[in-house]
Amino acid sequence: MTAAVAATGPNMNEAVKGGGGDYQPPEAGACRLRFIGYVEVGKHENNVPGKPPKTENQVWLTFELSGPKHAPKVLESGEKIPHRLTLRLNHSLNEKAAFFKLFKRMNYKGAATHMSQLLGDAFRGTVVHTTKGEGAEKVTYANLKDDAGFTIAPPRYDDPETGETRELAVEPAISPLRLFVWNAEPAMLKQMWDCIFIDGTAGEGDKQRSLNVFQDKIKSAVNFAGSPISMLLAGNGQTLDLPETSSAPAKTDDDPLNSMV
Repeated sequence: MTAAVAATGPNMNEAVKGGGGDYQPPEAGACRLRFIGYVEVGKHENNVPGKPPKTENQVWLTFELSGPKHAPKVLESGEKIPHRLTLRLNHSLNEKAAFFKLFKRMNYKGAATHMSQLLGDAFRGTVVHTTKGEGAEKVTYANLKDDAGFTIAPPRYDDPETGETRELAVEPAISPLRLFVWNAEPAMLKQMWDCIFIDGTAGEGDKQRSLNVFQDKIKSAVNFAGSPISMLLAGNGQTLDLPETSSAPAKTDDDPLNSMV
């Protein structure tokens, strides 16, 4: 499927010209990463303080963490819940855009022309903590970016004893791989839509929220009406409305994506 997406989508090697709750963040420091989610969520208004609102295409990239400091949580049932971080970026191939720079960084083998072709690949990174608020309102956020840029890098390290470059052993993914491409071929859309579905709700009463964060975000896009997926859903008789419960907030312990930054 990813090969078909790459064949019909833009070559991401080529820049284009122009323009809280009970959440505990994963521990800061070195980590092992597995790229598990690439979801194009459509156009949304981006509000930056001091600048006029701007509507931009957005994409969510999800990474599963592993390693000594980031072992998954094991439930009484034996189910493992890994740490995950989701980056929410503007989907731009401008040479100065964060998404374009990250793709070039992740495509270190030079074999991919579309980010989706890197799904399942291993990387290394560094979890960086930042805090906002004061006192009881103080919240710590985890990210894969510092002042120098993204900390995501090839899964290699220099062995201090031998001086040789070695491959980092990264655990296989526990989470399912998720993929959604906005303008994918109709034959692929239904499978993509189904793979990003997350069942259930969290919270109670007025604070109840849907855990189906990917599909809800796509349905709330300003360009959802008339999009390939809206027409597919309408043709299948499915509801195009958002659920009455709101989308999951960015950071809660029951969020299936754990932390979204």
